[in-house]
Formats: sequence, C-alpha cells, structure tokens
Amino acid sequence: MNQNASPYTPAEVAFRERIREVANSGNLHAAMTLAREFHKEHPTSYVARYYYAVESGDYACEAEISEDEKKALKEEAIRELKALHNDPELPENWKYSVANEVFWFTQQHVEQYNLGIERVQSGNLGGHYSACVGASDQAKKLLFSDRDLALARAWAQKSVEAFGEYEKHNPTWSNINPFAATAVAILGDTAEALRIYTDMFRKQGNAPDQKKIDHFRSEIASIVQAQANCM
Repeated sequence: MNQNASPYTPAEVAFRERIREVANSGNLHAAMTLAREFHKEHPTSYVARYYYAVESGDYACEAEISEDEKKALKEEAIRELKALHNDPELPENWKYSVANEVFWFTQQHVEQYNLGIERVQSGNLGGHYSACVGASDQAKKLLFSDRDLALARAWAQKSVEAFGEYEKHNPTWSNINPFAATAVAILGDTAEALRIYTDMFRKQGNAPDQKKIDHFRSEIASIVQAQANCM
C-alpha cells in the first residue's frame, strides 16, 4: 500500500481547493451553492457531506434571509455534522474538522477552545483557529450573559494570543478576523478591533463593505455598553 497516497479522490481534491477559495472570499452564498452541487453529485463523500453542512450553516449565520430560513439551514447543518461526528467509520483526518464545527454550531465554546489547544499540542498549528474562535465566543458569553468582565477579558486574551499564532500559520484566512476583533474589543482596544475586522476584506480580496463595517461598529458599541454594565 502506498503510505503517501491521498485520502481524497481527484474530484474531492479539486473541490476542496475551490470551496476554500470561494469561502475565503466571503461569498457565502456562492460557497453554499458550490457545496450543494458537489453534494448532489457525491452524496456519500465525507468531503461533500462536511462542506454541505458547514457552508449551509455559515450562510445561515450571515445571510439576510428570514429567521425561519436561518433556523432550517442551521438545523440541517447541525444534523449532518452530528451524523458525521457519530459515524464510527469517519476517517481520522476528518475528526478534528467535524468536531470543531459541531462545537461551534452548538455553542460549546470551551470545548472548541480545548479542541484547538489539543490540536496544537499534537503538532498541528491549525488548531489555533479553534482556540481563537472558541475563546472569543466564550468571552462574549461571559460578558453579555454572565456579566463577568474579568473572566471575559481573560478569555478574550486567550483568543487574541491564538489569533496571533494562527496568523503566523495561515495569514490569509479571512473568517478568523471577526472573532479576533471581537476579543480585542472586549479587551478595550476598539480602534485595533476595527482594524482587525476591516483587514478581513484585504484577505478576501474585496473592497471594504461599509454595511458590514457599520454592523461591527454597532457590535463594538454593544460591547462597550456591556462592559459599563459590569462595573
């Protein structure tokens, strides 16, 4: 057996390269459409099933669609991801990615952070992504739901540190920026938070989207207000 053989078919290799390019451009509708087309052609492929779920869920989180449509897409994504997660035949090389998405879509922030740290400790620096996202979302929860500013900032610091390490590993991946920017805002540096957020557009190869920037400014304002409420 060739130990260096790719675990993917040629079609899967080509699709993975294309879907990552499209997703990283920020065009989530195009990414979802591409994933659904590939899934229709290859319904049993782990690659197809994974990206079908992830791109559907990601689109639901940001698209300007009805709440019912968002709910249906998210439920569909979680259902497929859980099916993959519980599949005893899921290949080893997919277990981390599937677990990362299950934890994110089901809001298991600490578990996502720990998954990333374990990944890094095993020698894969890509785990810093999960650590950054999980810690950022946990910081946000602690600030808004638990009103624990000190603990929120401790988790925000973990997120920022993971972001710095991930940038060394993969400096062109765009969708990590909003999470890092949120963490920086929780730490109190709103100007740097805005800079990190807007740098996402450079990574995407897009012009700055003022509507999205304004929305993030409103998120910063909410963070500042929540911090004041904790004092």
